[in-house]
Amino acid sequence: MTVVPPIDPWSLVLSGAGFAATHPTEIQETWDRIWSGLTQQNAKIVVTGLPGVGKTVLLDHIAGRASTPTYQLPGRSYAPEKERLKHEKQRWAITVMPGQKSPVRTESIEKAFNHGRKIDGVIHVVANGYSSLRDPIAEQILVEEGGTLARHRKEQMDLELTDFDSVAAEFRRAIQRKSNHPWLLVAVNKWDLFSDDTATKAAKRYYGMPGGTFYSRVDELGHEAGSDNLSYEIVAVASWLEDFTYGTEVAKFSMRTDQRNRSLLNLVRTISSLCERA
Repeated sequence: MTVVPPIDPWSLVLSGAGFAATHPTEIQETWDRIWSGLTQQNAKIVVTGLPGVGKTVLLDHIAGRASTPTYQLPGRSYAPEKERLKHEKQRWAITVMPGQKSPVRTESIEKAFNHGRKIDGVIHVVANGYSSLRDPIAEQILVEEGGTLARHRKEQMDLELTDFDSVAAEFRRAIQRKSNHPWLLVAVNKWDLFSDDTATKAAKRYYGMPGGTFYSRVDELGHEAGSDNLSYEIVAVASWLEDFTYGTEVAKFSMRTDQRNRSLLNLVRTISSLCERA
């Protein structure tokens, strides 16, 4: 197995030739080490975030489906998607919550935090405003009404804040009851669309540095909970390399496959680190 040292979660620097060819196996081997190192027989992870940010594709990479030649991008999800991953005696239950604001989503998240087995971790996915609109007619109407890619991204980034606030509220309630202390990983997805130096620095300031608007929300939750009750990390990741089109505007992806693979492996290793701290 190729050994890849820890990296800055916002760095695209690679560590040697041959990485892309060995990466899919390395992801699975990393997951195997996570499972075999757990003391509990079952673990529970919840994936949250707005629609169109790439939650299911990230899960498909973790499960090993997205690297197959026949893989196709998933459609919109209206109900929780559950994945059970097995390793020897270990059982991991990963649930991707629907992104659309609805009673089903609200009820699903509330149940995940408050009913049944406690949550071990939450992966909250954002996309720097590059949330896909799955309804082409709705997109066409917005464009005809004067919508631009910049405006779309601004609106989606505002919605990301509101969406995170709703998830953070469940964290606070669980911690106040002292019944559940899950870790939190914020995955800033679609890095391939903002991977040039200037755009990466802007995203890192916004999501991953003190004073950044989104970072401040996460850091506030961390301070309220206390370091004994909440471990959190924020990393950039790319799950699917493709251009983002909004009307006639196109944001082109600017990342190599080996760089995308590196970001995915770093995501899995961050999950491993959070599990070890729990």
